Amino acid sequence: MRNRFLAGEIVGDGKRQKRGGRRRENMTPEQERDALAPFLDRARTGGILVVGQIKAELEATIGRPMALSSVYNLLHRHGWRKLASDK
Repeated sequence: MRNRFLAGEIVGDGKRQKRGGRRRENMTPEQERDALAPFLDRARTGGILVVGQIKAELEATIGRPMALSSVYNLLHRHGWRKLASDK
């Protein structure tokens, strides 16, 4: 920006621009959707999501270890939420 200013160009409009987009993503949203589809389909029909199984499947898909929190974030991105049982 400094070099553009020194060259006589108008730099910025007074507003700071924020960077957008996903960074450090493991998979594209479409790949995530495809990997989660069997698990979420089972959950919709009354099955239980076991996050450990999902984590193992995702690690096999991407070929490297993945943090458990990343699995929970991925599930949250795709509309899954943990339900508490009624007492």
